[in-house]
This record gives sequence, structure tokens and C-alpha cells, in this order.
Amino acid sequence: MSNLRKTYLTWVNQVMNKDTKILSSHSADGVLKEYYLDPTVLSAIEKGALEIKIFG
Repeated sequence: MSNLRKTYLTWVNQVMNKDTKILSSHSADGVLKEYYLDPTVLSAIEKGALEIKIFG
């Protein structure tokens, strides 16, 4: 279950940045970065954003 939470919070953080802690109920960004944000998921998001073209 922790992997699902990590993936979810990584995706949320990609969109919301510093406001992610509001949804996750963490008081500090350091805890999120250290334990809940997965850099491998983030690189997949970035790669998809560059390579996926919806219109054209």
C-alpha cells in the first residue's frame, strides 16, 4: 500500500508542488521529499509529457 501512496503523492506533487502537503497532511516538504516522492515515477511523468502528443 505504501507504494501506491508514494506513486499517488508523486503525481499530485507534479501538479500541485508545495501544496501537496495540504492533501497529504504532512507539515513539512522534507518528509514528503524524503519518504513519499518517487524519482522513478517522476522521470516517467516527465518522459511521457515530452513524448505523448494528443493532438498532432
